[in-house]
Amino acid sequence: MPELITDHTDIRIRKFLGLKGIDKDDYIIGEGYKIVQKMNSILEISELLTSETIFKQNPTFFQDIPGTIYLADNKFISEHVGYKFHQGVFAIASHPGYKSLESISGETLILNNLDNAENVGAIIRSATGLGFKNILMDMRSCSPFLKRSIRVSMGNVFFANLFREESLIDSFEVMKKKGYQILSAANEAGAVDYRSIKKVDGNIAVVIGNEGNGIEENIKKASTGLIKIPVLENVEHINAAAAGAILMSEYSPN
Repeated sequence: MPELITDHTDIRIRKFLGLKGIDKDDYIIGEGYKIVQKMNSILEISELLTSETIFKQNPTFFQDIPGTIYLADNKFISEHVGYKFHQGVFAIASHPGYKSLESISGETLILNNLDNAENVGAIIRSATGLGFKNILMDMRSCSPFLKRSIRVSMGNVFFANLFREESLIDSFEVMKKKGYQILSAANEAGAVDYRSIKKVDGNIAVVIGNEGNGIEENIKKASTGLIKIPVLENVEHINAAAAGAILMSEYSPN
């Protein structure tokens, strides 16, 4: 049976507090029906928070949730999470962790110091849709398991093969041995139009860097090539998530 919560100091609800910029090692949180459905298809939900009204309106949806369900009224939840509660549901599951780089194969998106949660979520959504199911990131990139990243990815983060490594340089060496062509996106001298690169089967990787500073110099030097998206002079470069979508579309296996 669902458990009713009416006290903001109740220890059962503390896990749902905040989580706007914190990457917990032991658990993740998803928000919204569609995201929770995807989450529940891959991970085991341990705790869920929703309103009494929504619970009564959607009995079938909640029958499939294996964990403990907490109920509270909409105003209480809005006050607790710090913004208007409109997504219907929050769910918590164990942190799924990351895969071993030795298992990597196929089209790969690489993130170098991409530190914005919305950009990370958006680019992962594009990657999974375009067939780039491998996402490799360094430790300075924003976690794909932040609540905001998960929400912007529309839960598609749960369908990606995620790799997180201390050194992208070392990772490149592993990938090169597997035959990877590693292309860093940089609008600078020496970079070639991405449309001129011959598509290879499977082992291709696209590197996207930080919005303000781009890809680190040592990462570019360790890549097998530099590519650029031609833009007008006064624009200089486009949003990281948009650039990633354009490049992955060019090299997509779909």
